[in-house]
Amino acid sequence: MVSGFTQVVAVIGHPITQVKSPENFNRFFADQQMD
Repeated sequence: MVSGFTQVVAVIGHPITQVKSPENFNRFFADQQMD
């Protein structure tokens, strides 16, 4: 969920189609109770 405290994390690379970072980052940030 996006709130007033949400921060953006960029994934940089080429190609990034196969990158699973968004799922991994979302899980990590949720586990750490980070927004």
